[in-house]
Amino acid sequence: MQWNQVNSIQQTDSFTYQGYAGAFASFFETGDPNAHKLTNDSVAGVPELQSEKQFVIAQDGFSDVSTAQLTQRRCDYWKSVAHKIPI
Repeated sequence: MQWNQVNSIQQTDSFTYQGYAGAFASFFETGDPNAHKLTNDSVAGVPELQSEKQFVIAQDGFSDVSTAQLTQRRCDYWKSVAHKIPI
């Protein structure tokens, strides 16, 4: 597979491809993943960092969901065991 060609997965799920690739390309170009997003305004964009939400790509589309689970479970776990991990 070549990096500069659209592959079969991208062709069969163009909505996800456009949303994900559009956010990345926009971020690379401008530093803002929503500046040139390829999906319309009814589709969730990447939330602001301070919003405590994360951009989720699911089978039914895109959404911005709370980072509470990420913060409360994953981060808190690693904080609780950090002193045991040798550096």
